[in-house]
Amino acid sequence: MNSGIGLNTLGNYDACLALPEAHHCVLTVAPPVPRAPRNSSWLAATPLAMAGACVPEACGEAEIRNDAVGFLEHLSPEIAKKLGLDVAALLKDSQVDVTCSENRESFGADVTACTMGALVVILCFLVGLGTYLEVHKLKAIRGEASSSSEAEQSGLLVQVLVAFSAVKNTRDLVAHERMPTNFLNGMRYLSILWVILGHVAVFTKPGWSNISKVDEVLGNYSMVFLFGAFFAVDTFFFMSGFLQASVLPRHLLKLRRKPLHGLPLLYLLRYLRMTPPLLFLIFASRLTRYVGDGPVFHHYQRSGEWLHCEHYWWTTLLYINNFVPHDRLEMCWAWS
Repeated sequence: MNSGIGLNTLGNYDACLALPEAHHCVLTVAPPVPRAPRNSSWLAATPLAMAGACVPEACGEAEIRNDAVGFLEHLSPEIAKKLGLDVAALLKDSQVDVTCSENRESFGADVTACTMGALVVILCFLVGLGTYLEVHKLKAIRGEASSSSEAEQSGLLVQVLVAFSAVKNTRDLVAHERMPTNFLNGMRYLSILWVILGHVAVFTKPGWSNISKVDEVLGNYSMVFLFGAFFAVDTFFFMSGFLQASVLPRHLLKLRRKPLHGLPLLYLLRYLRMTPPLLFLIFASRLTRYVGDGPVFHHYQRSGEWLHCEHYWWTTLLYINNFVPHDRLEMCWAWS
């Protein structure tokens, strides 16, 4: 079937696009989640129900949405209650959306994405060049230099590129040394698994297949473990503060003889170390809008989640994104 046969069945997307003068559209219903725990509005970001339809190209998104709204208006109260749908709220808040395959955004029209794409290509080139120099050329350059000063100069020219070497960075990444704080590795590992589990639940698409039992599932005591993934993030705050407190006295002793000694210099160095890669990650994540395909991908591409960092990236630059904007759901998430 090129179209879905019910809720949360999207049909055959590729077969639909192969048909002449046809396109694939997805109807999304995103009502408030029933009985969601307090401060767990993140669940509302996941559509509760989706349906795919292979229709003639003459049928646009507005027409399909109007037909869907007409269907919901005539839905019996008993069925709506069983499905956990508040039809009046759906129609009032415009929570019925339709996305069609041909209306995906173009990569070439996105200046930010094109700029970050070019920067990623340049970085990949530097990684390849640095890896080649480390594996094949660095030893030869040092061996052929006639003096130690010449070797240092030639090596210095190469070291900048070798810093991008995949071999060197992989070796540094997996290097292990015995330290008094190694016991934190287990906490870090378990916390990461817990956070991943929580995000899998949050961003599951196209929604729940058992929507008639959402109220029952969310009310189950076992879901406490899933919702508790919020607290796994707190362990990273604890570890960060603990490690900072353990190394702070040592750093202050080293920095006390410098012009800007003490805490001001320590904060400045930390800001310069964290901010460039953080901003790069925020803007480079925009590329993910154009690296996928499929019926659900178009809905994901057009979702408002992308607008948050577009509007509030500067709050991350100033590290005030916990306070601006005031609405937590619109903030640019970039915890570190």
